[in-house]
Amino acid sequence: MLDDPLAGSVLPPASRWLAMSARHRAVREWLIRYWETASPGSWGGVACRKRYIDQQTARALDDGIGCVVVLGAGLDTLAHRLVTPAGASVFEVDIAVNTARKRRRLRVGDRVTFVPVDLDRGDLRAALVARGHRVAQRCLFVWEGVTQYLTEDGFGRTFDFLAGAAPGSRLVFTYLRHAS
Repeated sequence: MLDDPLAGSVLPPASRWLAMSARHRAVREWLIRYWETASPGSWGGVACRKRYIDQQTARALDDGIGCVVVLGAGLDTLAHRLVTPAGASVFEVDIAVNTARKRRRLRVGDRVTFVPVDLDRGDLRAALVARGHRVAQRCLFVWEGVTQYLTEDGFGRTFDFLAGAAPGSRLVFTYLRHAS
């Protein structure tokens, strides 16, 4: 299980209520059973990927990588839970409406640099550089739970950007196979 004290700050009211209710063992077990019935393997899959990405982020920071870029950050709080306390620079990339909403809900000041850009249509490199990202700096790129929402062109352009990352940079991402 992931203990995320910031989750309640970013979740919409109904989801916040559900997350708070899940602190009670009986409610949590019922939610897991319900979720697993609706989509077998999904609860464990999300829990495993969250833990793995948190571990890879901690490892990268321990190895001296001083920059993290979270692509399609959405409601994720990794940047706020792990990266800013470690003193690394962090950029959260997402569409403008999501970055604005998250900035309001978390009231994070300047600890996190929000980069409003649509990965399907925008210029990721230009948007990051305009917000102070140094392309020559080793960086960890986290791309979790996003690829399935992108067009093939947006997916490809994001990978093209990642291919130009500084030597020693790292990427951790999730994907879903396209059903044939």
